[in-house]
Amino acid sequence: AEPHAPFAVSLVRWAPDSERLISADARPTGATDKDSAALAVWKVDDKGRPTNICTYRRPAVGGFTHAVYRTSGRVKKMITSAFAAAECPPFYCGGNLGAICWGNDMGKCTDAISGLGAPLAEMLYDADTDQLFVITKLNMLAQYKLVDNKPTQVSKVKLSMGKEGLQSAVWAAPGQLALASADHVIRVTDHISDNNYALALADVPPEGSLNGHKLVCLAQEAGRGTLAAATRECAVVVYSHAAVAADSPDPEAAWRPSAPVTLPSSPLQLSWAPANAVLAARMSAGLCLLPETVLRRAMDGEWAVLQLAADTLKLEHVTGASFVIDAKMRICGCAMHAGHLAIWSGTHIHVYAYDENSER
Repeated sequence: AEPHAPFAVSLVRWAPDSERLISADARPTGATDKDSAALAVWKVDDKGRPTNICTYRRPAVGGFTHAVYRTSGRVKKMITSAFAAAECPPFYCGGNLGAICWGNDMGKCTDAISGLGAPLAEMLYDADTDQLFVITKLNMLAQYKLVDNKPTQVSKVKLSMGKEGLQSAVWAAPGQLALASADHVIRVTDHISDNNYALALADVPPEGSLNGHKLVCLAQEAGRGTLAAATRECAVVVYSHAAVAADSPDPEAAWRPSAPVTLPSSPLQLSWAPANAVLAARMSAGLCLLPETVLRRAMDGEWAVLQLAADTLKLEHVTGASFVIDAKMRICGCAMHAGHLAIWSGTHIHVYAYDENSER
């Protein structure tokens, strides 16, 4: 992209309506305006072609590292023309000089927050309360209320972290901020009830399976209330969330961990797909997709079949006879009747015949 050349692009964020795009670089601040990092706003047409609308440079921010859109309070306009663009929400961008600027797609950009005292480690926006949460690399959490796009500081606290500092931060549930810092617990801060609790890897089944592991990545799937966590030692755990009373003395009991899944190499980032319950793990060696699998089972007379993995089943007889079936496809369902087993995916169906003389 011309506004950033020859420097690498440090961040890209789509607007919620996907008609606007912002990009930025993290070039070091120099003596002239052109030596300052660039923040570009793009309009994308229906063929996916971007056009630069405006470019901002804020020397006080330094190299851009984080950006969020302020989506609360948006007023939907009555658009009668099919060619009219949807409104783009304003955005906040922060950088490695410990400052944050505010901007929009109409050519306006100003410095909004300064004096954080350290580069940004994470920046998150809570649409329910219309607040901005900023975590610095000195483990300070600053909370800002946004009024007319002017941040007003609500609180500033020191966070408890592992020795390596913040590795990942996401919203685990409404108002609950989950933090991973290369140790054995996920720290959760509830800024609504002002309570703190932790999810320990020691509670992941089977007991002791993740001893010595360090958490480095988190990802939340808002639609189903699930939280994924990955360790540097190549394990992924998915927590499901159940509703509990707001005044519950044991809020961590609302999270139920699944058995861990092993990745080919150490993860760098986790992300949920918008649909179909697919978790993506980015690694230095590539991308690993982890689709959720509902394990199936069926019975017919003295026979039973149990799904062991996404593409594997085990057929068993009451006498102890058993054998494993490698379906070589993702299994979506199974059925048994009169010595026949049917298994199917979204596009194929396989039928097997069996009897007491079947091989183990």
